[in-house]
Amino acid sequence: MVTLTGLESIKGVSSMRSLNAGIKLAGMVCLIVSLNVVSPVSVLADASSGSSAEEGTGIKVAGWAATVPYCLAKSTFAALGGIVGGFAYVLSGGNAETAKAVWTTSILGTYIIRPEHLRGEERIHFLGRRDD
Repeated sequence: MVTLTGLESIKGVSSMRSLNAGIKLAGMVCLIVSLNVVSPVSVLADASSGSSAEEGTGIKVAGWAATVPYCLAKSTFAALGGIVGGFAYVLSGGNAETAKAVWTTSILGTYIIRPEHLRGEERIHFLGRRDD
């Protein structure tokens, strides 16, 4: 049977607390960004534009509703990818290309779901790609 000393159990608790704080921070950032995507000004502009106002507002609300969980998942993936990329850099003997491969895939990509994504006009890229 393995027992933890008091110090080891405190380290585990503090690690979990910092991970929870990071997840909460990512969620708040996603919420703030997504609230800016569907601003009252853009909704009012749609309402004054005519018969397609309900459709324009509806797709913006759908984009906002999709952005909140998606952005939380993408931000968590990016944060973990940043950490793994740092380990890759250290464990590869300082090879920046190895770390960049991890960072590019995890950090780049789509963070906000826009109406263009929902209409199929633009693709959603969860995994980032290097522009050559």
